[in-house]
Amino acid sequence: MFVFLALSHLLVIRLIWAALFVAALYLRFIESFSIRWRGVTMECPYPDCYQQFRLPHYRCPTCGAIHQQLVPGPYGVLKRRCQCGTLLPTSEVNGREQLQAFCPTAGANCRPAAEIRSMGIV
Repeated sequence: MFVFLALSHLLVIRLIWAALFVAALYLRFIESFSIRWRGVTMECPYPDCYQQFRLPHYRCPTCGAIHQQLVPGPYGVLKRRCQCGTLLPTSEVNGREQLQAFCPTAGANCRPAAEIRSMGIV
């Protein structure tokens, strides 16, 4: 009896995990498709860079840690927990655009790209 309960519990946990994983992939695909379909890119405002990219790096407002891939995935479907414990949104629908954004290239030199702007190609 105990083995049956343990196996059924394991099955339920696996099904929930699989559903969350599929939801994360779906949200990631929808956001990526939407950005590509609209032709949105971002451009670094620094004269030495002007790098175009689709997803900037984001800084945690509490501890200042840089998050390079703040997207729905295995570390969080809707929110991701930073090393300091702060919950960070993983999509623009959740408010990711309110975080401080950095250029992936110039951000490596700790030069904040707070003026990163979206450029829609018409």
